[in-house]
Amino acid sequence: MNSVNTGKLMNSDWFVIPSPKVNPTLRLICFPYAGGSAANYQPWSIKLPDFVELVIVQPPGRASRLLEPAISTMPEMVDALLPFKKELTSCPYILLGHSLGSRVAFQFALDVIRLGERHPSTLSLLEVVHRIHQNSASASVIYQTMYFYKKLKL
Repeated sequence: MNSVNTGKLMNSDWFVIPSPKVNPTLRLICFPYAGGSAANYQPWSIKLPDFVELVIVQPPGRASRLLEPAISTMPEMVDALLPFKKELTSCPYILLGHSLGSRVAFQFALDVIRLGERHPSTLSLLEVVHRIHQNSASASVIYQTMYFYKKLKL
């Protein structure tokens, strides 16, 4: 059974949710690198604690959306994600992006905060990132994420 919020996300081509949670304690929202897809993060779902819901952004022009035109600007990408801001931020959440994905995550966070939605969770950041790191995530992804939170001064 899915929560109303997860249901809307699951019905969108924009997101892959490998193991939907009814009421997640924490949502880990991952943004792939340029040319990457949700497949880059899907193996994490079995390595995350049960209370964490993994939501992976699946941009057009990649993987299952390969035949759709790719997005070529940051504003266009973030504007396409903003209609889901309430669902994505309905519980404490972490934004994790790799390379270009970190820039998209950063801009999404700035816009979500500007629009008055919940801020990304910093308290849970270190615990989840540490667990992911123990399960072979790249150290550069972790350092980029920590830099992201330091820039937001949260």
